[in-house]
Amino acid sequence: MKENQKEGEQAKRLIFMLSRFLRGMEYSTEQLNDLVNDNFSNVSTRTVQRDLKLLLESFPGLERTKRDRKVYWKIPREFRNTTGTIRIESSELLSFYFLKAHLKTFAGTEIEKHTNELTKKLEELAPGDVYSEESLFWDQNVGQFDYTQYDSTIRQVLKYNCAP
Repeated sequence: MKENQKEGEQAKRLIFMLSRFLRGMEYSTEQLNDLVNDNFSNVSTRTVQRDLKLLLESFPGLERTKRDRKVYWKIPREFRNTTGTIRIESSELLSFYFLKAHLKTFAGTEIEKHTNELTKKLEELAPGDVYSEESLFWDQNVGQFDYTQYDSTIRQVLKYNCAP
């Protein structure tokens, strides 16, 4: 087998394993070897161990633990949650825009530094603005205005503002 083909096969195995770990699965080396062999060409346990070593070196969240003479592999929850995997509903996205807009009112206060940090994180999830600063102060009766008739307009604004 050519070297490029071997590297391509290894890359496919690594992505396959990583995707399983990112879903929260935990496997022993033997279980992972069986799974890889069910989905790819027949490889040895030693090949899977080399793949796991490479994953361990390149993905710092991968953990290995020994239990009863077996080695188990997993990625803990705190390493699985990335911005690309967060699913945000449109109502949540609208809330992020509301929050981001209202955080601007803390400029010049004691907590401005903290609100600016939160705003940066929200910017990654909800880029841009959908509210002008003046509109923040139009209606001070939060919860008493019926926005249901504006639902389709709000959805369109979110759709076009978040389009790549």
